[in-house]
Amino acid sequence: MKYAVLAAVTVVTAVCEFLYCSYMGVFESKFNIKKSEKYTSEELVPYSGIKIILIMIGCVAVAAAIQVLFIKNELPLNYYIKFYFLYVIVFAAAVIDSKMKLIPNILILSGLVVRVLIYVYEILKVEGFKDIIKSDLLGFAAGFGLLALISAITKQGIGFGDAKIFGLIGLFGGMPCTISTLFISVIVSAVASIIFLATRKKNKKGSFPFGPCIAAGYIVTMLLSNY
Repeated sequence: MKYAVLAAVTVVTAVCEFLYCSYMGVFESKFNIKKSEKYTSEELVPYSGIKIILIMIGCVAVAAAIQVLFIKNELPLNYYIKFYFLYVIVFAAAVIDSKMKLIPNILILSGLVVRVLIYVYEILKVEGFKDIIKSDLLGFAAGFGLLALISAITKQGIGFGDAKIFGLIGLFGGMPCTISTLFISVIVSAVASIIFLATRKKNKKGSFPFGPCIAAGYIVTMLLSNY
């Protein structure tokens, strides 16, 4: 039964990710999905064909792997929901940021709404919820505060959207998850930047989206953690 639910959740996740990325104009869809006029740009070359297939295979593989680990570790329901929902948001943000160099506010707002609902459940049903909230606030301060400061100092060398995503990671995962994700994200970003510089694939302004690095950091954290 558990693995049937896992399969259903994975399929729903993949469909939602595909539809939302198509709506944002990041995927070249054949299903006549109306793209968001707000983000439509003639300069944007959407993913198509084999690239979409590879992205969706990655989405499904990681979604299934994370859920299997959650089931084997017998993760409580509130942890399962918040860590998995955060994965859904982070993955979508990474795909969109990789093309558009932005992270839609709707993803952040959706995350905040879901986290508030989970807080209500934790306050009513979970013992030690005060420790959870304390860790989350510290994680938010470390993630959002640090990246927002860097964004301001570097004049958005790191986008403010990245800071907001790390704020969500802090609220969903607490301090340990935030620090681990940030550490791995920086390493991935450094390696990717070196590769792009060496192959001269950076654009004229030399900008590099941090969203995919954040997603990589969060996914590695989830796969290697014992939450």
